[in-house]
Amino acid sequence: MLPDVSPVTIALLRPGGFATTRATRSRYDATERNRDEARAKILAAMDRLEAEVGPSGYLVGDAFSVADLAAAALTTPLVRPPERQHLPPIAYPEPLQSFADELAARPAGQWVLDTYRRHRGVSAEVRRGGAAPAPPSAAVSA
Repeated sequence: MLPDVSPVTIALLRPGGFATTRATRSRYDATERNRDEARAKILAAMDRLEAEVGPSGYLVGDAFSVADLAAAALTTPLVRPPERQHLPPIAYPEPLQSFADELAARPAGQWVLDTYRRHRGVSAEVRRGGAAPAPPSAAVSA
């Protein structure tokens, strides 16, 4: 058993950790060269989300729909709502953490956080050393 060390260190020491990182970067062409283009696409998506949310607070009509579910789910890797299951227990490295904080502070990021808060409920994720989470109240929708 490893001593109590950073989760990043543990992840990097797992068999295949480096290969997985390399394969992921290759598959998604994640390079310094295209970083600015990727950032611009993410910001454009957040602009679009901000433009599309209606007066009801939903993307389509007056109730939570698959459109809201999809938009909120696609942004969770960067916005990181606390209700999302299996969030990594570590902060992102800079400058990614600053960008994630910037996104979460935007109106679209706040919409994502609010959507998860209202419609996700309590995570059923099992946490080490902690008590089981309380079940969601009857007022929380699935």
